[in-house]
Amino acid sequence: MKQISKNLLALLFLTCAAFACAPTTPAVTDTTTLVSGSKTLALTKSDSVMFTGVSLTCGCRFPVYTESRGGDTTVILLSLLDLPTDTTSAHQLQASYTPSTSAPGSYSSWIALRAIHIEPGTRVTLRDTVFATATVQ
Repeated sequence: MKQISKNLLALLFLTCAAFACAPTTPAVTDTTTLVSGSKTLALTKSDSVMFTGVSLTCGCRFPVYTESRGGDTTVILLSLLDLPTDTTSAHQLQASYTPSTSAPGSYSSWIALRAIHIEPGTRVTLRDTVFATATVQ
């Protein structure tokens, strides 16, 4: 019985030593981000429609989705010009308002965007927010 305990202990020691020295796989670090060409679009009476590009820093093709929007959405409209199923390396976002139908004042709106970036071994949800402002006199 004593011999079995010694053998079992030796086997346990060898197993632990083998796993402790086994090489580990380095963690995959994905530094890709979702970015827009302009974080804030300043609309004016003479420039009531503006565009900005939305892309991934890796230059990869991807679909982009509207996650949420807020602010003065009845005055300033922020919308993606691509369909959610479009997979391209650059998407276009449009901000617009109609000065002639807006009451005097300052307005702001925002849109939150979401993309899924997939690389071998990783799946990362990326987010970005674009703001738009307008002042009606």
